[in-house]
Amino acid sequence: MFCGDSILRQELGTLQTIQGDQARRLDSLATENAELQEKVKEANLERSLWEREAKKASPFLTSLRKALAKSEASLKLAQESQDRKIKSAFKHSNDHAKKVERLEEEVVTLTKALADRDHAYAELHAVATKHFEQLQESTRLLLGGDSQPLRHAKAVINSQRQVILR
Repeated sequence: MFCGDSILRQELGTLQTIQGDQARRLDSLATENAELQEKVKEANLERSLWEREAKKASPFLTSLRKALAKSEASLKLAQESQDRKIKSAFKHSNDHAKKVERLEEEVVTLTKALADRDHAYAELHAVATKHFEQLQESTRLLLGGDSQPLRHAKAVINSQRQVILR
């Protein structure tokens, strides 16, 4: 029995040691559980605060999103308007450039026509001057007599002189 008692006491000591270890472990787990429950309460409280703040901020965010969408739409419209204006300005610029080219061509044509006219006028003036000089010479030669044909010739010469000098 002695041996049986000693084994039992030894087992009892081991079991008491194990029980003490488990009791300490249980106390440690209970403390940890209490700490975790406190953290859960704090987390729930913080979550609740965040939810309230989110509800408060939700209309603000919604209005901000709406304002942002309106702003983006307005910007897009402004860009499209500016693009149209720029395209229109380029078209007008091209039209004006073509008009300037046509006017330059017209100026060249008119300048050439003026030069041709001036040249023709100079030739005509030279011919008229020469013809007039010949008529004057003929008149001087014929002025020696006083006949009807001579008076008629003088009248024609004077008439032509007036036409030429105009």
